[in-house]
Amino acid sequence: MLNLKEISELATIGGQKLLEKRIEEILAEEEERFQAVEKAVLRAPQERLAAFQRGFGLEMKQRFFSMSAPVQITLDDLPPSVLDRYRASGGEQFLTLAYAKTDIWDNVVHSPFISFVQGLIPQVTGIPIFMKVLIEDSAHYGRIAIGIALAIIFLLLMIDFKSLRLVLMALSPLFLGSIALLGILGILRYPFNIMMVAMLPLILGIGIDNGVHLLHRYRIEGADFPVILFSVGKALFLTTFTTMAAFGSLMFAKMQALIGMGLLLFVGIGAIYLVTISFVPAFLSLAEKRLKKRIKEKPSYEEKIKVSSDQ
Repeated sequence: MLNLKEISELATIGGQKLLEKRIEEILAEEEERFQAVEKAVLRAPQERLAAFQRGFGLEMKQRFFSMSAPVQITLDDLPPSVLDRYRASGGEQFLTLAYAKTDIWDNVVHSPFISFVQGLIPQVTGIPIFMKVLIEDSAHYGRIAIGIALAIIFLLLMIDFKSLRLVLMALSPLFLGSIALLGILGILRYPFNIMMVAMLPLILGIGIDNGVHLLHRYRIEGADFPVILFSVGKALFLTTFTTMAAFGSLMFAKMQALIGMGLLLFVGIGAIYLVTISFVPAFLSLAEKRLKKRIKEKPSYEEKIKVSSDQ
């Protein structure tokens, strides 16, 4: 049963839906058999169960003593098929298998069993260890890739806009859209996988385009936001939704990793687009109002000269 559950987990990771479905059917059939046996035992009369227990106990006792050999079993007594599975080619090292009491795939990264075994034997290996290292390395290098992508994007925007305020305004859809993306995935209860982590820098590279185009139009048109959204808004809409449609088609794949990648890019790019066309104009409008207010409150050059002459 445990082996079937492990194969089912690997089939889920590999996107083998047919294999996963068949294993679930086998497990369901075995569960039905266990329930049938349990019901039959409960329905049987107590006298028959007692007689069966006595006969079964005597039979098991006889078989136990017949299998108990006073002669010690050595490696020479084992068949080659068994030795080849558990003994190294040199003949000095042997394979030792350790099994957890609970489902090791439930939380393989933070599994106390894996941590305990690794503490005892640092060179321990196996599929759960491999998956844990793969997930941890993907998360580690994924953060590094995101940091490098943000640094390069920030540098290029500073070269282009030459204004820290505009650069932060262009970057704001990325951060707000990423927060919305994580919230939507949390609502859907869709966990991150390795392919999804690798796609995060791609979302940053694609998502920054809308903010850059909008701010460039803002520098040309000024604070006339209806004109800005009417002119560049069409292009932003078409480029964004064609990209979403292309990546969203991956959600119809059979492999689980590709489905997650398509969902991440579809939701992420869409969230950043909505933030760009809604919050960025609002931020710019608020900044324009504050700037005009400061200009009105600040005395003009003529007023300064008049005050100095009166003095």
